[in-house]
Amino acid sequence: MQNKLIFLVILSTLAVLTACGGPSPQDIQATIEAGMAATKAAEAAKATEFARQIFATQTSEAATVIAQAPTPTSTPTHTPTPKATDTPTSTATPANTATPTDTSTPEATATPKNTATPANTPTPLPPTATPTSAYNWVQVADSSADFPGPIQDRKWWYLWSEGRRNFFWQDMQEMPNSCYKSPNEMKIEICRDTMTFDPHGDGTLQWKAQEGGTYLFEWQAEDEQALQFWQHLDYKGSSGPGPELPYSFIAENVTQWELFFWVPTQNTTYRVKVHKKVQ
Repeated sequence: MQNKLIFLVILSTLAVLTACGGPSPQDIQATIEAGMAATKAAEAAKATEFARQIFATQTSEAATVIAQAPTPTSTPTHTPTPKATDTPTSTATPANTATPTDTSTPEATATPKNTATPANTPTPLPPTATPTSAYNWVQVADSSADFPGPIQDRKWWYLWSEGRRNFFWQDMQEMPNSCYKSPNEMKIEICRDTMTFDPHGDGTLQWKAQEGGTYLFEWQAEDEQALQFWQHLDYKGSSGPGPELPYSFIAENVTQWELFFWVPTQNTTYRVKVHKKVQ
């Protein structure tokens, strides 16, 4: 609008100058420049006013935003309350932690009633051929009770060999002291309850089965290796305590006249019993 007014002023000025005799070129140039200057001044004033209005508007909006902005310390920090499930509610003691009420002494710790002498240190029974009913055996020989016995009823043989483990057995000689001895300078000897060992040869107590069947052999000596048990040429040894003596062996399917030997490896006391299984 201001630009239009300026141009109207310029046209009016030119009209006046024309009525007065016509403008000179200088007057026209001056008039145009004045009009352009006025136009620029008007535009500059308009731009300034527009910038002032914009600044005023922005300043007002900024003040409003600042006024509405929350103060950092005015609002309390939110600290959420823990949920009810965060803290366990049950504090009961588990049932399996209860103290047992049974304080009785276990039966397994009771003192055994059986105070009998262990089988490995038995008290020898009297030398009688009585049945051993607990084991279903009948005693048929006893080295102590049968010693030495008449020749016709002999159950035991007393033998020796020159050299070790060759089993070339020979009869011993019966001595006045009722013992049996090898007939040479060796000291091999068998008495009722003792055996004398010589490192240059073997002595043996032999028993011969008069009937076939199943037999239980049991014996005692200074220790298990002091008196070795053989079935013919096979070393057997002990398989555990017997019913009366500390070492024993059960032989099945024994044939008639089969031979069994007890060979000492040192000087030792001894006793041997033989039981036959009954049907």
